[in-house]
Amino acid sequence: MLGLLTSLAVGMVLTFERVLANERRSLDRELLEQRENFERDVGERLNIAPQQSRADRVEWAMRRFLETEPDATEVVTIVWAGNERIGSTALTEAMRDIIAAGRFDDLAIGRLGTVHTAAGDLRALRVDVLDGSDRVGTYAVAGPLAPARSEAFEALRRLATAALVSLLVGWLVVEIAVRRVLRPLHRLTTAAAATEMNRFAGAVEVNGDDEVADLTREFNAMITRLDDASAERERLLATISHELRTPLAIARAKLELAELTHRQTTSSGQTRSEHTARAERGPGAPDEVADSLAVARDELERMSRLVGDLLALGRSGRSGFLQRREVHLSSLVRDLELRLDALGFDTVTVAPPPDVVVVVDAERILQALLNCVQNGIVHNPPGTTVDMGISIVSHRLVIRVVDDGTGIPPEHRADVLEPFVWLDRGTGHESHSSGLGLAVVAAIADAHGGVVRILDAPVGAHVPAGGTGTMVEMSFPVDWSMSDDARHPSA
Repeated sequence: MLGLLTSLAVGMVLTFERVLANERRSLDRELLEQRENFERDVGERLNIAPQQSRADRVEWAMRRFLETEPDATEVVTIVWAGNERIGSTALTEAMRDIIAAGRFDDLAIGRLGTVHTAAGDLRALRVDVLDGSDRVGTYAVAGPLAPARSEAFEALRRLATAALVSLLVGWLVVEIAVRRVLRPLHRLTTAAAATEMNRFAGAVEVNGDDEVADLTREFNAMITRLDDASAERERLLATISHELRTPLAIARAKLELAELTHRQTTSSGQTRSEHTARAERGPGAPDEVADSLAVARDELERMSRLVGDLLALGRSGRSGFLQRREVHLSSLVRDLELRLDALGFDTVTVAPPPDVVVVVDAERILQALLNCVQNGIVHNPPGTTVDMGISIVSHRLVIRVVDDGTGIPPEHRADVLEPFVWLDRGTGHESHSSGLGLAVVAAIADAHGGVVRILDAPVGAHVPAGGTGTMVEMSFPVDWSMSDDARHPSA
């Protein structure tokens, strides 16, 4: 665009100079024609002049020429007989000033020249009037250059107007053509931007048979392959999760039966040899069978949570992932506290929630909250405290889980929301992490139309020296219960 504008500017300048030169040449031709007319007319009159003195004949011939010469605004004719000015045609004030200043005296005889005046530039020609070989007078003819400049500026204006119109029309044509050419690319861009894991855009319409159409076909084929791969991944995760849940449930039932049997045996049905063996170990000796059963129970719980997370990731983004219903937030918090007690998370504090009813998937929200708590406990040193709060901000449900642990570096906060990603923060618990906890939180928030942010612990949170603490914030819009009684049951 800059090159085009520069070319147009240079072209207009050259056009202005060319028009000005043409107008000046036209004025010069007119001045030369005037000189020829004067010389021819005065020469003929000198030959037929009455028998008088030479001076009288010259003056008579020049005056007769001026009388017959029509007045013209374009050029001015001035004649001198000897050193006496006889007269002129259409003499203006500017010309009188020029003549009085003797400007024509500077012109070379017989040559065109430019006279610069306060009234503007003039093109002028001065010649001697000869009678035979004797100089008997002087003739000068001049014309202003202002009309030539005006004509040149008018041509420049027309050219600039034409160039501007051409540019606008050209830009409009190019814009329409480019938009038409780029429309398929825009559709591809929109489809690519809308494509996410488990959320693939539909096929893009193919028009024509050019390179863009080939690209569109390849894009559609790629989307189909990704959709098939995603469906296969979900089927695989669902199958694995389903196949694992059954044996895990059976193992949990058998383990609970074994624990119950062990407790009954140790309390009432011990044999003498067993009693003797326990006495020999001492009153504070550990029960190896009970400890083994507890470890097995913990591992089964961890595997159950892993299967639940895998199943949640596999179903996220698909219809049926959420089962929304009316839930009172206080009831949701009570269920959360019961599960925290069952898991032995005794360093977690949950603030009282607002007294409202919202429409959410309560089980998924509980799953996300437990994952946040577990992330704060497992990935931090022992004794780390976790504070949880639920609030309503601008018609959005905002859940904040804050720990006083070592914190997550800002450059890794986006990574930990992806599946199978975890950080080694030197706590020794990383081997117990599946790398799915926060990814499931993000998937649940996204399914509710919200987002998850990982931030530093807010000012005021108890954070030990060397740590920054972490706040996991989950925010999403909620549907309120249509019943006012349900929304405010205590009213």
